[in-house]
Amino acid sequence: METLIGRLNHVSLLMDMLRHFISRLRQAMYRATLHKFTFLRICEKEDLHIMLKFLVIATTKGVSMNNLTYRYPTHLYRSDASLFGLGG
Repeated sequence: METLIGRLNHVSLLMDMLRHFISRLRQAMYRATLHKFTFLRICEKEDLHIMLKFLVIATTKGVSMNNLTYRYPTHLYRSDASLFGLGG
């Protein structure tokens, strides 16, 4: 289960839609290690089916470049070339 979640996490770097569904799988993994329950709930199985559909679409149609690039700057820097603030 850890390997599956890790691999899906790597794929979610390219497909942001998958991140929403991984949280329930992590809860299932936590539940399995803590309480020794080894079954998946129906909603978790449905999440896996949805992820499989996303992966099939990504392999056949490709991933949009808009999903791979940041649309907002993560850092904003201001600088001035002059020591006195007059511009340079």
